[in-house]
Amino acid sequence: MIIEEIILLCLGEPKRLQEYISQDIDLIKYVKEKYYYLFGLILKLSSNRPELVEGSKSLTKEKVLELLKIKRPDLYTVIQTDEGWAWWAKQDFSQFFTLI
Repeated sequence: MIIEEIILLCLGEPKRLQEYISQDIDLIKYVKEKYYYLFGLILKLSSNRPELVEGSKSLTKEKVLELLKIKRPDLYTVIQTDEGWAWWAKQDFSQFFTLI
Protein backbone atom coordinates (compact mmCIF):
# COMPACT_ATOMS: atom_id res chain seq x y z
CA MET A 1 0.00 0.00 0.00
CA ILE A 2 1.25 3.45 -0.85
CA ILE A 3 0.81 4.92 2.66
CA GLU A 4 2.99 2.20 4.16
CA GLU A 5 5.65 2.84 1.53
CA ILE A 6 5.64 6.52 2.41
CA ILE A 7 6.19 5.64 6.06
CA LEU A 8 9.20 3.55 5.07
CA LEU A 9 10.55 6.51 3.11
CA CYS A 10 10.02 8.81 6.09
CA LEU A 11 11.98 6.47 8.35
CA GLY A 12 14.95 6.95 6.05
CA GLU A 13 18.19 5.13 6.68
CA PRO A 14 19.21 3.38 9.92
CA LYS A 15 21.20 6.38 11.14
CA ARG A 16 18.18 8.68 10.61
CA LEU A 17 15.90 6.26 12.44
CA GLN A 18 18.36 6.13 15.34
CA GLU A 19 18.17 9.94 15.48
CA TYR A 20 14.36 9.83 15.57
CA ILE A 21 14.52 7.35 18.42
CA SER A 22 17.20 9.15 20.44
CA GLN A 23 15.42 12.51 20.01
CA ASP A 24 11.99 10.94 20.63
CA ILE A 25 10.58 12.43 17.41
CA ASP A 26 6.89 11.92 16.74
CA LEU A 27 6.93 10.47 13.22
CA ILE A 28 3.42 11.67 12.36
CA LYS A 29 4.22 15.24 13.42
CA TYR A 30 7.47 15.07 11.45
CA VAL A 31 5.65 13.95 8.31
CA LYS A 32 3.01 16.64 8.72
CA GLU A 33 5.69 19.30 8.91
CA LYS A 34 8.03 18.00 6.24
CA TYR A 35 5.87 16.16 3.69
CA TYR A 36 2.43 17.71 4.22
CA TYR A 37 1.81 18.65 0.60
CA LEU A 38 2.98 15.30 -0.81
CA PHE A 39 1.02 13.31 1.72
CA GLY A 40 -2.09 15.44 1.26
CA LEU A 41 -1.89 15.01 -2.50
CA ILE A 42 -1.61 11.25 -2.21
CA LEU A 43 -4.57 11.07 0.15
CA LYS A 44 -6.59 13.30 -2.18
CA LEU A 45 -5.76 11.14 -5.20
CA SER A 46 -6.51 7.96 -3.27
CA SER A 47 -9.94 9.27 -2.27
CA ASN A 48 -11.20 8.06 -5.66
CA ARG A 49 -10.11 4.54 -4.74
CA PRO A 50 -12.12 3.33 -1.75
CA GLU A 51 -9.81 0.37 -1.12
CA LEU A 52 -6.87 2.74 -0.56
CA VAL A 53 -8.90 4.88 1.81
CA GLU A 54 -10.02 1.87 3.83
CA GLY A 55 -6.49 0.48 3.88
CA SER A 56 -5.21 3.79 5.18
CA LYS A 57 -7.76 3.85 7.96
CA SER A 58 -6.70 0.41 9.13
CA LEU A 59 -2.98 1.17 9.18
CA THR A 60 -1.36 -0.24 12.31
CA LYS A 61 2.09 -0.34 13.84
CA GLU A 62 2.03 -4.10 13.42
CA LYS A 63 1.45 -3.85 9.66
CA VAL A 64 4.25 -1.33 9.29
CA LEU A 65 6.53 -3.47 11.44
CA GLU A 66 5.86 -6.52 9.25
CA LEU A 67 6.65 -4.44 6.18
CA LEU A 68 9.87 -3.28 7.80
CA LYS A 69 10.83 -6.85 8.61
CA ILE A 70 10.41 -7.84 4.96
CA LYS A 71 11.47 -4.76 2.99
CA ARG A 72 13.82 -2.96 5.38
CA PRO A 73 15.44 -5.39 7.81
CA ASP A 74 18.13 -2.76 8.46
CA LEU A 75 15.47 -0.47 9.96
CA TYR A 76 13.74 -3.33 11.71
CA THR A 77 17.01 -4.11 13.49
CA VAL A 78 17.26 -0.51 14.75
CA ILE A 79 13.84 -0.84 16.38
CA GLN A 80 14.87 -4.11 18.08
CA THR A 81 16.29 -2.29 21.12
CA ASP A 82 14.61 -1.25 24.36
CA GLU A 83 14.81 2.41 23.33
CA GLY A 84 13.54 1.55 19.82
CA TRP A 85 10.56 -0.40 21.14
CA ALA A 86 9.67 2.39 23.55
CA TRP A 87 9.75 4.91 20.67
CA TRP A 88 7.77 2.59 18.39
CA ALA A 89 5.06 2.13 21.04
CA LYS A 90 4.45 5.91 21.08
CA GLN A 91 3.81 6.16 17.33
CA ASP A 92 0.16 6.33 16.23
CA PHE A 93 0.00 5.45 12.54
CA SER A 94 -3.78 5.81 12.44
CA GLN A 95 -3.17 9.57 12.44
CA PHE A 96 -1.59 9.39 8.99
CA PHE A 97 -5.04 9.29 7.44
CA THR A 98 -6.05 12.49 9.23
CA LEU A 99 -3.26 14.63 7.83
CA ILE A 100 -5.64 16.66 5.71
